[in-house]
Amino acid sequence: MATNEEMDELGKMLQPLYDKIIIRKDKPKEKILEDSRLIVPEVAQGPINQGTVIAVGQGKYLESGDIRKMQTKPGDRVLFGKYTGFEVEFEDHQLIVMREEDIFAIIKEA
Repeated sequence: MATNEEMDELGKMLQPLYDKIIIRKDKPKEKILEDSRLIVPEVAQGPINQGTVIAVGQGKYLESGDIRKMQTKPGDRVLFGKYTGFEVEFEDHQLIVMREEDIFAIIKEA
C-alpha cells in the first residue's frame, strides 16, 4: 500500500485536465455481520466503491465561459460507482481517473 508521501508525489506528477480527478481506490474489505457472524465478500456488498483523491483538475468549463471550481480536493475520501471512470497504472500504482460529477459523496470523518 502506498504511503501518504507517495500519494502526494503522484499528485504532483499527474495533473488531471478540466473536471477530471484521480483516485487511489481503497482495497475491498470483507464485512462481518455482527448478529450472525457471517462474512460477506466484496462482490456481494454492492456496487459502491471508495477511495482517496490524489489530484484534481482546475474545474469544468461552462457554456458561459466560466469555470465551475472543483468541490473535491486531494486527500478527500469519496464514494463512487463500481463502473465509473477508468483504471490506469502509473508508477506501479493502480489509479482511477473519472469526472468529478461521477462522485456520489465525500466521506467526512466523525
